[in-house]
Amino acid sequence: TLREGDEVLIADNTVDGIGTYEGVGRVVRAAGQRSSYYARNVGAASAVNDWLLLIDDDCVPRPSILDEFFAEAPSDGCGALAGRVVAGAQAEPIARYSASRGYLSQAAHLAHPHRPFGVTANLLVRRAAWTSVGGFQEGIRSGGDADFCWRLQEAGWTIEARPAAAVVHSHRARLRLLLRQAARYGAGRAWLNRRHP
Repeated sequence: TLREGDEVLIADNTVDGIGTYEGVGRVVRAAGQRSSYYARNVGAASAVNDWLLLIDDDCVPRPSILDEFFAEAPSDGCGALAGRVVAGAQAEPIARYSASRGYLSQAAHLAHPHRPFGVTANLLVRRAAWTSVGGFQEGIRSGGDADFCWRLQEAGWTIEARPAAAVVHSHRARLRLLLRQAARYGAGRAWLNRRHP
């Protein structure tokens, strides 16, 4: 549910720009890198408002998500609000396995032993905080969510949880896709360990 002044941007990072988004929002081409972090940076640079809601393409937001994010006013030093990521009702065993492991659980990531972070499947970021850290690290395929949130905190910003602001996520339904995702996550963790020992 949008109000006057709200905008929807789709950062399309497909190779040939074949995404169909008619009637959804303004499409911004982000084909410079095959990275969701690059696409988010391109989208953020094209946005005009003070808050940037990042949602993955395999997530569907509740219509009231913006109201739920702002039901409680963020503190002045808050740089990001982490909304909940709920698993969709999928019948495939691989998707049910992923959902049972809580791969995108904001609660688990906000309790990270090094420092809390939110996953960008559903993360609302204050533009001033975004700008202060220069957005996402580009040139990587995984681990950028944690890196971004840790850099926010190093710059003095906080992260707050907003579990009522939810998106429904569709997990990978095929084993090959899950294994590819696990390999990407592993590479991202290795990169994070080098960058934040």
